Amino acid sequence: MTVYTAGQYRDILLKKLARSQRMEVDLSDVDEIDTAGLQLLVSLKHQYAAVDNGLCLNNPADVVRDALELAQLTDDFELHEAGRD
Repeated sequence: MTVYTAGQYRDILLKKLARSQRMEVDLSDVDEIDTAGLQLLVSLKHQYAAVDNGLCLNNPADVVRDALELAQLTDDFELHEAGRD
């Protein structure tokens, strides 16, 4: 989830927004994330909140969790991790 791929993921995820009440995004295979990836997650959260849909980030990889913590965004997202719920 970097500046090179964020636009591609954004388009895919926003198409799903129109079709679903709740979005669950599995982030377990993410091996790289930068500020563009974080911006994408924040943007999705705002888009889903605007239409009263839920957004859940499932199984965030360590790099995702570390980036969210560094940006002080952990409390802003609904995070679910296998074995921790």
